[in-house]
Order: sequence, then C-alpha cells, then structure tokens
Amino acid sequence: MNSSGRLRTVAPDVSASRARQRVSIAVSALIAVCCLGSVSIGQEKEFDAAAVLDAPRNAALDYWAIWHGIDLYTGLFSSSVRKEFDLNDPEWRPSQGLANRLASSENTIEKLIEISRIPVADFQLDHRRGFATLLPHSGKLRQTAALLIADSRRLMAEGRADEAATRIAAVYRIPGQFHDEATPNSARFRAAIERAASREAALLAADLSLSEAGRNELIEAIDALRTHDRLGFRLTLHAVPRLLAESSERRHEGPLVGERFLDDMLISPSLRSSAALGWSGEEVREDCARFTELIDEAIESWENIEELEDLERRATTTTEFGIIAAEHGDNLTRMRREEIEADDALRNARKALVGGW
Repeated sequence: MNSSGRLRTVAPDVSASRARQRVSIAVSALIAVCCLGSVSIGQEKEFDAAAVLDAPRNAALDYWAIWHGIDLYTGLFSSSVRKEFDLNDPEWRPSQGLANRLASSENTIEKLIEISRIPVADFQLDHRRGFATLLPHSGKLRQTAALLIADSRRLMAEGRADEAATRIAAVYRIPGQFHDEATPNSARFRAAIERAASREAALLAADLSLSEAGRNELIEAIDALRTHDRLGFRLTLHAVPRLLAESSERRHEGPLVGERFLDDMLISPSLRSSAALGWSGEEVREDCARFTELIDEAIESWENIEELEDLERRATTTTEFGIIAAEHGDNLTRMRREEIEADDALRNARKALVGGW
C-alpha cells in the first residue's frame, strides 16, 4: 500500500521465472538421459576380450614398431653397418665388431623371427597411384632379410648352424606376408628375398654342424612355399590393369587429367606427347583398356617365354597396346625370368638339403 492508501501492484520477475523454468527443463532432460543411459548400458553386448585378443594380427604394425627400435637403439640398419654386408659372397662372415653388435641384438632378432610367423603384413598401399604406388616398407623389409642373413653367417662361423637355419626359415616366410601387394615391384621384391634365402639354405646344407632338426626346419619352410603363384606374379598381372581402370574412374577427371595420368603411370618424357597431355578421362580409360588387353595376352603366354618376348616387343615398339604398355611392357619377361630364377633357386636349395625336390 502506498502513501495514498492504494494497493501497489508489483510486476512479476519474468527473468527469474524463466531461469527457474530453464533449470527445471535441464534437470528433467538430465534425468531422462540418465534413464536412457542406464537402459542402453544394460542392453549393450558384453565386451569379449578373448575375441579381441584372438583376432588376426597384422605383422606390419609389429614390423614398424621394431624397425623404429632398431633405428633408434642398435644402429643395425645404418649405412655404415650395411656397407660391411657382402651376402653375395658365400665366404663372407661378419667382422668381430659387427658380430658383437649382432650378438648383443639377439633379443631384437628373436622378435623379428617371431613376427615372421604372423601370416599377413598389410602395409595399406595406396593403389590409386598406379605404377607410382609408394612402397615405404620395402627398404626396411630388405634390411630385415639382410640382418637375419648376416646373423645366420655369424652363427655359422660359431658352429651354431641350427640357430642359423631358424633365421633363414624366417627369411623364407617374409615374402608370403605381403603376397597380396599387387604391384610389379612388390612381386620382384618377394622373388629377390626368396632367392637370397635359397642361397643361404644351400650354404647351410653343406655345413657339418647342421643337425637333422635344423635341416628339417629349412625343408619345412621350403615345402610351405610349394603353392600356386607363391610370389604373386600372376596376381599382380591380374590386378594391376583392373586397379588402374578403377582408379581412372575415380581419379582421372577434370582439368589436367592427361598430365596427372602420365605422372601416375610414370610415363617417360619421350612418350608424353602434347595429345596425351590433353587427354580426357575417356581417353585415359581407353588406354587402360588397351593395357588390360596386353596383360590378358601375357597371362595366357606366361609359361612360354618366347611368346612373352614377342608380346613385349609388340608392346614397346608399337602403339598397339597404348602408352602404359609402351612404358612398362618390358617388365613382362623380366618378371617371368625372375620367377623362373626363384623357382630354380628354391629347387636347388631343397635338393641340397634332402637330395631331391
């Protein structure tokens, strides 16, 4: 009531009322979320630790981890150490300094042997780049094989041929781990590692300190390789043109498509005509299709080296199969010869170990 005797009207505090309303809504929402959360949690599938632990391992992750340790702590991949390796010389043995370093790294080498027993090493290649697909792991795998072979030579010098055999068996397993990498360089790389293992197995076969158990370990490693297309050359032939065709659908469109395509295919300057630089996506796909025709013929002729040579000549000296074929067609007989060399080396190694294939 005011001084005149009239009742005073007080305006409601709207802001305070709205604040209380917002708090009430927020509390209700929180309660609802909690209730829903409790229901959801109750309905969730129980975590299966065994399934996680039993899931297939990817050796690539293990390799990268141990390679980092080798680079950081042992220096066994350093250029100064690699310069001492002369694995093409059957008489080569590590110097005392290198032998000591290898012996002190036995735990690391044992881990590499364990990793070699994991069936698959998937390094997640980006096949969209065609022949420019990067292989960042190839050097490290090559160094891993060389390291195992160098340690095998050390053990042979110490009269421990059985332990040397375990290392060579591991080298035999490495190519199969990245068998599904469908690039020509990967296939050739697998063949090179296997040939190195076969050379070492033949050396061990003549070592008098190799026991029957050590000999059998090598024979078993070799026999495990007696599978169709173990080095993946045919897989590569099947896959590459199809990967290129699929990639061209996704990648080679828009401006500069011809130039980008030639870069991805590693086409040399002599084949980079102004017309090709200006290609459309459709023209890129046409060249991929012609290359596929070459590969299909190569697969049919794979067992006949003379037919492959003739096919290679047609690919590289004419425009019959397009630009990709003109640039990379000379890989056909090279790949086949490397496969034959690997086959012969594997056969000879087993013959040295057991007296026959």
